[in-house]
Order: sequence, then C-alpha cells, then structure tokens
Amino acid sequence: MNYNVTVTKNDGQCRSLPSTPIQIQSAPCDPQNITTVLQCDTNTANVTWAASAGANGYTAMATDVQQQRLASCHSMGTSCQLTSLPCGMRLNVTVQADDTTCNSSSQPKAVVVTAPCMPTNVAAALNCTSNIASITWHSALGATWYLVKAESSQGYKTSCNNTVTHCDIPNLQCGQEYSITVMGMNGVCMGPASQPITLFSAPCHNTGIQASLDCRTNSALISWTPGNGSLSFNATLQSFQGPQKHSCFSNGSSCNISSLPCGQHYNISVTGYGQVGRTCPTSSKTLVTLDTAPCVPTQVNVSLSCGSNTASVSWAASSGLVSYYTVTAVDDNGQTLTCNSSSTSCDISGLVCGQVYNVSVTAMSVDCTGQRSEVRRISTGKYFLSI
Repeated sequence: MNYNVTVTKNDGQCRSLPSTPIQIQSAPCDPQNITTVLQCDTNTANVTWAASAGANGYTAMATDVQQQRLASCHSMGTSCQLTSLPCGMRLNVTVQADDTTCNSSSQPKAVVVTAPCMPTNVAAALNCTSNIASITWHSALGATWYLVKAESSQGYKTSCNNTVTHCDIPNLQCGQEYSITVMGMNGVCMGPASQPITLFSAPCHNTGIQASLDCRTNSALISWTPGNGSLSFNATLQSFQGPQKHSCFSNGSSCNISSLPCGQHYNISVTGYGQVGRTCPTSSKTLVTLDTAPCVPTQVNVSLSCGSNTASVSWAASSGLVSYYTVTAVDDNGQTLTCNSSSTSCDISGLVCGQVYNVSVTAMSVDCTGQRSEVRRISTGKYFLSI
C-alpha cells in the first residue's frame, strides 16, 4: 500500500499547517494459499500461491529443518518450479512477496516430501532347491517400504515388497538370468531404482537321458537333452551292487565311459552346472538304468556220457543280468553243436566218435553277448575219454 505522510505541530493551543506530504509504501502482504505438487521422477516441486497486495514479484524457497535454503525460484506470476530438490526429505516451502524496497515476512508455509533416495548395496543369494532369491540392501532415506523387481532375460517378471531391508522373491523360473533392482517408496512417490544386479537361477533339469552299450568293450555312450541354463555336465553311473561309481564330463549333450566292469547294473544320472560360482548344480529329473555285458562264466566242467554221444557241461553262474547261457562245442573241422540253458548246466548231444571238440560257455543278456569262457578241449574216442 502507498501512504501520504505529513507532520503538524501542536502547542496545546494552536496547530500548525501540515508539512509537505511524503509518500511511503508498506511491505507487500504475505502470499496465501501456498500449494506444492511434486514430480516424483525429477524431484521437482510445482509451487502455486494467491497473489498478494503490493507485490512486484515472488520468490519461493525450500528449506530443511535447520532453515538452510536448498532450492529457490522467482516468478512475476503466482507459480514457479523448485528443481533439483534433494531426495528423501521433508521440506518447508515458503513464498516471499517483494517490491522495490521490502519483502513480505514469509510466514505461511507448505510442505513437500521428496521421493525416496536410491537403495544401495543390493545383494542376492539363491536357494538352489526352491529357486527362491533372498535380496538384501541398505536403507534409502525417505523410504517407508521397498519394492524389489526381478526380470529375466526371457521377459519373465516377478517381485516382492517389504518395509525392512530384505525380501524373498519366489517362483524364479529355472535356467534364466535375472536383473534385480530395488526401489524405495513413501506412499506418494517411487524413488529411483537401484543399480541392477544379476542373478542366475538354478539350471533346469536335464531330460531325455539315453544310454547305449558297446557289449564288446563294455563302453557306455550317455546322451541327454540339456536343461536350460546348464553349461557343463557330469554323467554318473552308480552301481546297484556296491559303491562303484563311474563318471564322465562334457560341455555338450553326450559323453562316453569306457571299460566298465562286466555284470553290473547301473543307475544313470546327469548333473548340469550353470554359471560358475553363481548358480547351483541340478540333476536329471528322471533316472535310467544300464546293464553291462554279463561276466565270463567260470569253473567250466565237461563230462562225457559213454554210449550216448553226449557231453554234460556245468559252470559257475556269471555276474550280471543273464537271460540264458549258450554252450558251444566246435570240432576241428568247424562243425558246431550247441545247447542253451537258463541254469548252470547243459547237455550237448550228437557228438561224433573220434573227434576233438573245443567246449565253451557264453552268458547272454537281452542286449549283449558276453565274452566266452575258457575253452575245455575234449576227445571222443571209442570210450569217450576226456583230456
């Protein structure tokens, strides 16, 4: 407001004429109805107010609890923006009206709560069995709760939230690389995401395991369909008959185990390994079995039956899965006589007098012919003498 000021003298009886008037201007009135609206992503506050009498312009200020000015903006109108406000703080906002000589008192105040700061020191640990990721971080200024997001390289998304600085993310899909971020929340604003960290979930189970055996050498070729996320593999054969274990390693989808013992029944599993030091091994979801060729029959005995042209052959049972045994008698002319038996003895008939025969026993399985036994040589003379 503008005021005319004059001075008169009064001696108790008379009053002088007023002096020449001078003009003075009062300080602008305090701006009223101050409001703030925060842009969370930039921590910029839009400040508005009602025009005040006597003002030529306005200055909006944001101060902390120590009355330290952190940001300000000037306007000839009734709004301006406070930019680059610090994160995670509750600030007082005042608007001061000014003219050429005086400023208003800045008494009315508004409050702005800025977006939370960025969480730091994010770390993740994986439970290999459940594929649950445990996430931890340091608290963020201004956050009342936190949101944790995980997104895989294949687009799968999951999350968890908590009011404290740790959270478990369930249901991670196997064999994927995840990017994990943490954001602070204050009920109005979401703060900036933390620096992302990478977590590899446990590899998927290997499937389609197959085994083929070279019966002659007892060498097994193991093949499988790799589970997603596995980079290397270990195929293991565990014997049912004892502690024997055999294995082979591969970066592909097959490997070979040679010179296996005869007569063994094996359980086969394939373990996959992901990123070294960052994930967990995973075994095959289903198991398959493998039987090596039966062992060589031992303790072969041959006895001749006089007058019947028959040789009775017996032996000790072979180790392994034996379907039956084949006994073979071959004379020096290459003529062959055989008999089969599911027990440990067999009679070969039709022997010819005056011949020498090489007699051997071979164990047979469903898939393999074992190695033949030591040869027993017999001679069929007039009296069928054995030598």
